[in-house]
Amino acid sequence: MRMGIAAAMVLVTVLAGAGNLSFLDDSIASKFKEQDMKLLMESVDKVLDSADPRARGSWSNAKTGNSGEVAVTGQFTSADGHACKNLDVLSRTPSMQGRANYVLCQVPGRGWLLNPQARPAQADAAAPPKQK
Repeated sequence: MRMGIAAAMVLVTVLAGAGNLSFLDDSIASKFKEQDMKLLMESVDKVLDSADPRARGSWSNAKTGNSGEVAVTGQFTSADGHACKNLDVLSRTPSMQGRANYVLCQVPGRGWLLNPQARPAQADAAAPPKQK
């Protein structure tokens, strides 16, 4: 199973914070095992690749008791013409839970990439009004 670019970026974002900041040693990401991360990433890939504008997915690992949910909460075309999705990620361990939101845009040849600065394209203000 391939790990999509978006899934890898979410993983890097989660682990970078957990690995570099000691106060995050008790973060949810620090409690996830390799299999938990694999299940999370598979869920992210599936939801982002879905044509459903409100796609949802979930994962659960009976061995660790960890689980989560992934949902597209909105989608838009960015000012630079890329398809973008707002992604809500809920992660749970038996002792805690956390939620994160991401904006990812699909870039041809590169896949889904984190892009927190992406904004919807504005309608062309100079366009003449439609005739009735």
